[in-house]
Amino acid sequence: SPAREARQARDLLRACGYQPAGAEGGAIRLRNCPFDRLAREQRALVCGMNLALLEGVVAGLALRSVRAAADPQPGCCCVALRPRGGGRGRAPKLGAG
Repeated sequence: SPAREARQARDLLRACGYQPAGAEGGAIRLRNCPFDRLAREQRALVCGMNLALLEGVVAGLALRSVRAAADPQPGCCCVALRPRGGGRGRAPKLGAG
């Protein structure tokens, strides 16, 4: 179920040092970046790494209800888990902001 998948994802992300939180529309936002110090100098690299890591979480847990998406927001990680089937607008540029 989507609720079970969200719980699995949050538990694994916490174990990786992230602070996952529920967000608008059923998304899971990450309130921090465990690589923040490096991101200050190499934002595009770290944001790309975070996206790849979250894509691996989705694939590794075989999550069907969410997808990793670039979604930079002030004070949060540049990647979020978004419900599948939502709008497919243009993805934000990683490392922006």
